[in-house]
Amino acid sequence: MRAKEFLNEYTRQQTTQNWGQKLVSIARRDTTIPAELRHQGEDAELIDVVLNQLEQADPTKNKEYTQGLAKLYANGGLKLEDATSTLSDYLNKFHKLKIKKLIPAGQNDFLRYKTAQEFMTTMDQFPDPDEQIKPNIDKGHADEYYNDDQIRIIEPLNEPAACYYGQGTRWCTSGKNNNMFDTYAQDGSIYIIIPKHPSYPGEKYQFHFESNQFMDPQDDPVDLSALVKKYPGLKNAFWDQGARYDIVAFMSDEQIAKLGSEGDQYIRSHGKDHGDGIVTINLNEEDPYNFQLVPAVANKVGAAVGQDLNPPRDDEETIYNGYAIVDTRNNEVYVVHSYINYDGIVSVDVGNTFTNTVTKNAKNPRTEEVINNLSNDLESFLEAQGNGDEDLEEKFAELMQKYGEGVE
Repeated sequence: MRAKEFLNEYTRQQTTQNWGQKLVSIARRDTTIPAELRHQGEDAELIDVVLNQLEQADPTKNKEYTQGLAKLYANGGLKLEDATSTLSDYLNKFHKLKIKKLIPAGQNDFLRYKTAQEFMTTMDQFPDPDEQIKPNIDKGHADEYYNDDQIRIIEPLNEPAACYYGQGTRWCTSGKNNNMFDTYAQDGSIYIIIPKHPSYPGEKYQFHFESNQFMDPQDDPVDLSALVKKYPGLKNAFWDQGARYDIVAFMSDEQIAKLGSEGDQYIRSHGKDHGDGIVTINLNEEDPYNFQLVPAVANKVGAAVGQDLNPPRDDEETIYNGYAIVDTRNNEVYVVHSYINYDGIVSVDVGNTFTNTVTKNAKNPRTEEVINNLSNDLESFLEAQGNGDEDLEEKFAELMQKYGEGVE
């Protein structure tokens, strides 16, 4: 066996030894890995798939960064799709800068980075070494979907256009390596929103309705309600999608009024009365892609803030419980939802929306009491479910009886 082959084998063995179990834990919940493999694949098979992809993302011949990539993936918050596209682009930049000795000591050790976000944020501080040698950039093919005095909306029709209009972002559809444009475009159009008077350098957004992704340049979800208030033209541009996907931020006044009526009806027929005007509403639905109930209930109490009221569209294996706590006397709503985190930890979030976990002080003191009781009960139930509790059905029945049966 040649030395180079031995080095590659040793690196994979060490990486598997160091991170194997955590890689499996993350991969089982990574929705960018085929469901059949996640559900039925052996641990060794999953590790092999993950490391194969990470090795492809490593620009070095002897795969000197693969163990670091495995560490970032094992630490959670990174999907394999992004590791092999956006993160791979950043790693190529890192390697070129490192060779040219343009990264200060301490920042030039890839293994020191604990998360992908930390690594990419650090690399954003350095110029792209290829910028000076770029030839004429291929703008690809794109349509101008919408244009007003504040924003321009581009619909890229091929990968070069997605890369061109996505420059400066962390979107996997703009990556040089393993670009995911075709994967998303086959499900539905991608829209890139470019402000004409940006609030900060590089401000732009990417919408993909079919996957429920509305992202800022850092590839983080945006608050659609706040964005529509900032750029009202978005409502004119996407009113059709708002009706089709039940996104309140893009809906007409007539559609919103209809939601209010539906919310009122649901509260009356399904709400669990806790006294003092406090009602809990079970937001869980049999169909994980049908979220009409969520904005309807929220809109009834004046909190129609858009798509961020909808729970995350994870796949069928996600363990999830969501409730709205409605103060009918003061027209307030709070969303409490529990789930198993990407790294396997049970979490319970409380906020005015599913994504805003910062609560304001409730007008009714009883509301805080119900929020705390519900949060504790949901956490206990998820922990029991994760531990394979034999009395789970009984615990579930108690939870439903206490806070509401949910959608029939």
